[in-house]
Amino acid sequence: MKLIKFKHRWDYGHDFYVTLLKFEKWCVFHGCFYTAVYGRTFPYLNIIMGSGRLLEIDFSFYKFGFNLSFLTMWWFKK
Repeated sequence: MKLIKFKHRWDYGHDFYVTLLKFEKWCVFHGCFYTAVYGRTFPYLNIIMGSGRLLEIDFSFYKFGFNLSFLTMWWFKK
């Protein structure tokens, strides 16, 4: 189990990730803030409940956005 993990990735913009309390297949919180080279002109909001997560909120507008997930299951291997 890891308490907190930060990650930065660059691919047509900057992505900043933070993960809190990651267990083998679950994490309590996963957040991402990103800036994009190519943005969208209309705001985007998506709220998801279920399907391997308790709650997920996605929002983006212009060249900025964020993704917040609570009690998320990880389906991929390391």
